[in-house]
Amino acid sequence: YQAVARDLTRTFEVVYASVALLVGVSLAISAQSIAHYWINLESLNALDAAQALILASVALACQWPSNLYTSGLAGLHLQQRLAAITMLFGSLRVFASLAALWCQPTLQSFFIAQAITLLIQTAILRTALWHALSLKGHCPVFRVWHLHRSASFATGITGITITSIVLTQADKVVLSKVLALADFGTYMAAGTLATGLYFVISPIFSVIYPRLTMLQGNKGNAKSLAQFYHFSSQLMACMVVPVAVVLIAFSEEFLKLWSSDILLARQGRWVLAFLVAGNAFNGLMNVPYAMQLAAGWTRLSLWINVAAIVLLIPVTWWAALHFGAPGAASVWALLNAAYLVVTPIFMHRRLLRGEMRRWYRTALLLPLVVAAVSVIVLRQISLDTMSGPQLA
Repeated sequence: YQAVARDLTRTFEVVYASVALLVGVSLAISAQSIAHYWINLESLNALDAAQALILASVALACQWPSNLYTSGLAGLHLQQRLAAITMLFGSLRVFASLAALWCQPTLQSFFIAQAITLLIQTAILRTALWHALSLKGHCPVFRVWHLHRSASFATGITGITITSIVLTQADKVVLSKVLALADFGTYMAAGTLATGLYFVISPIFSVIYPRLTMLQGNKGNAKSLAQFYHFSSQLMACMVVPVAVVLIAFSEEFLKLWSSDILLARQGRWVLAFLVAGNAFNGLMNVPYAMQLAAGWTRLSLWINVAAIVLLIPVTWWAALHFGAPGAASVWALLNAAYLVVTPIFMHRRLLRGEMRRWYRTALLLPLVVAAVSVIVLRQISLDTMSGPQLA
């Protein structure tokens, strides 16, 4: 078993590395044209923008293989080790970026810090996975038949990964063309803070996915599968919804505390509120998504992502032109709200039949109501006169 697992890992490692190289080189080659003909540069030098895009391509290429190593560690039930590495480097990436900008406030320094930390993170994840798969005297080999055997599932996962990247980055690509540079900067700042929710979402997904896979493989234990599915959904909701509701209700205060910039806080409050709402809805859908993967069913998520991309790009463009950055952010929130409505309907027709109403009631409505009532009470407290340390 260990030898097969090592060969399988090496096979997909080569594939992931090849895709990372192809994507990184393609984007780097296109950087000059993108900088000249797409980005709304205003006062930014085109050469600086092109260099920043090249470095961003390098950062993306460094991060891409980490998806394989993350999945491998989760599949081996090494969630504690995975969570420690992920949280450590998530924090390190933020601090490294801030330190780089403090030393030299340029786009190049920001993306250099991103690329270095992502490369180190990927290297450590790789080391952790291969250490867990260690087998004395065995040299892992690339085997084409592994690709053939898992072609359907691997193709589906690859399609979901690519479409997910397009979905999460399409708004930024569109807005870099439509919005003024200052407004785009506000959107990116609010977006950076909103992604903090994934520090909660990602570790939970890493823990529940292998367990769902194991229970799904035990066909005679449908009751345990349903119970764990609802427990996981409730856990995700209890961890994500309260944080999201507080961030939405106090978006201006959080931006002020985070950036120490009153103007940014005022201009970005609705952007942050909508992006947090969208990320929270997306987080709630992680458990149904894990259930689909556990059942080896990738087609639903893939086609929903494709349909979402077709809608997202033109609607984001229209909303940004008419309502600016807050309008574009609202599209992300509405898109993920639609996920909450559409995906469970289709999923529960095939998997966990009869469990949809319970999922909506216990994993969505109840946490939302409790968190909303709590925040309404907290919102009666005036925070306008408080300083940064008092807010913290």
